[in-house]
Amino acid sequence: MDHRRFAVACALAATALLGGGCRERARSPLELPDHARAGVKVRDVRVLILEAANEFRIRINGPYEIRSPSTGVLAEGESLPWTKVSRTTGDFAIGDRRWTTAVIEIAPRGNTAIHVSRLNGGVWSAPLAYPGAIRCLRRSLTTMDVLNLVNIEQYVAGVIACELYASFHPEAFRAQAVAARTYALYQMARQANADYDVKATQASQVYGGIPTGPAGRKAYEAVNHTRGIVCTWSSPTGERIFCTFYSAACGGRTQAASNVFNMKDIPPLAGGVHCEYCREAEGKSQAYRWPATSIDKAELTRRLAARSGNVRSIGTVDRVEVVSQTDGGRPVNLRVIGRNGRQVTLKAEEFRLAVGTRTMRSTDCTIVNGPSKVEFANGKGSGHAVGLCQWGMEGQAKLGRKAGQILRFYYPGCHLTRAY
Repeated sequence: MDHRRFAVACALAATALLGGGCRERARSPLELPDHARAGVKVRDVRVLILEAANEFRIRINGPYEIRSPSTGVLAEGESLPWTKVSRTTGDFAIGDRRWTTAVIEIAPRGNTAIHVSRLNGGVWSAPLAYPGAIRCLRRSLTTMDVLNLVNIEQYVAGVIACELYASFHPEAFRAQAVAARTYALYQMARQANADYDVKATQASQVYGGIPTGPAGRKAYEAVNHTRGIVCTWSSPTGERIFCTFYSAACGGRTQAASNVFNMKDIPPLAGGVHCEYCREAEGKSQAYRWPATSIDKAELTRRLAARSGNVRSIGTVDRVEVVSQTDGGRPVNLRVIGRNGRQVTLKAEEFRLAVGTRTMRSTDCTIVNGPSKVEFANGKGSGHAVGLCQWGMEGQAKLGRKAGQILRFYYPGCHLTRAY
């Protein structure tokens, strides 16, 4: 997972989910605490699954209700066949019924799945099954944001089944479960007053609803094994959870979170962890080393301008130069110079997201300016390389390392704490 569009400020003391003195003596293969010492109030995760949508379809094979948080139950039934939910001139329309309200929820009565299909290019997508409830929020007269309200552990299972290959080792699944849970709880605390906590995409963590198949089975096992366990660090104000970033492959060395996100470094996210384990990806994906790629300067100009208004002032891109880099040689800041002589400085990760993550898989590469193209050569890793390295996690698990050891390796100084 690469948190490529999620430039949040992960302030050191912003989250007070866990009080001081809650670390316990390790005892199990995962080195989990003996018992909880600091409880947290755990609510449903609010996952944004559709953004600014006009319509979608929904199906529930069992009793359900349609409700408004302000007025209660609006309608109910024994089952809901495929029905279109739309936003029309200020109203929510579900089938032939309409309501004028800012928020509407559709929920099964029981543990029945909710099936959702979206319209893509005039064709309804293959449905995804979601647990919990669906909440629709008014965005405009004709659009809405669609959220899945889901139990935290069910959410974690739905994340790690999407984030990892089914072939990954069970210990890798367990380490990923702890990281995904910690990330979710951190964002839930920060986003408490917002409309949603996380997105269902790589902007946060990839989430596909109810997991199935081999990956789903491993995901549920990992969630059950690690239930309630989070990563914490000893902050100046006590034990605190932190934003457990992770990416596909660091390429040999992690980097500090401050290089990518607007935040101060803390020990678990200070980077500089040397990792030979993501070589595990060799021959299986291009996550460890990737071939040279290039982009036409006119197209690069268009993509940069679409992402950053400041770039428009330089006109067509002439060349790209490295301004600063890490001790390991990974670019941190880049200077983009236009043919008119003007220039702008961007974080290398912001530049990468604008270029496209398939063209520039990581910032750890050599930038070569050609007459009409910019080339990215000697590419290492995949993603932002902050925190946990997923292919490295798999490499370590296959060597016999336990989830707790893996987490402490990639988040130096972190502790495993039972949050609930």
